[in-house]
Amino acid sequence: MPYVLHGSLAHGALGDMEDPNMNRTLAIRTKYLRPTAKRGARIRAFTDVPGHRAVTFGYDHALSFEANCRAAAEECLFRNRVRGSLTNSPVGAGEKSGLIWIAVES
Repeated sequence: MPYVLHGSLAHGALGDMEDPNMNRTLAIRTKYLRPTAKRGARIRAFTDVPGHRAVTFGYDHALSFEANCRAAAEECLFRNRVRGSLTNSPVGAGEKSGLIWIAVES
């Protein structure tokens, strides 16, 4: 089940189904990736929109878990050329130690 809530910030993802009077939103999920023998801990940010690239971000231990997830989610928006901003706080926890953020069209 996709986490895209109402419409999508991805150009034309839902076509004529979008309501022009409502702000379009996009869910970005983050997931904590444990360190391995070759790589340190990382955060992966991704959407369920076809064609969007996932972003893997190195974990900055000077920041909190939430701040690391937010940075990865913002980078995911930037790299996928999404014009929007994240909500001030996550809207939920992901399935495997991560957070779900909502981007609102700007």
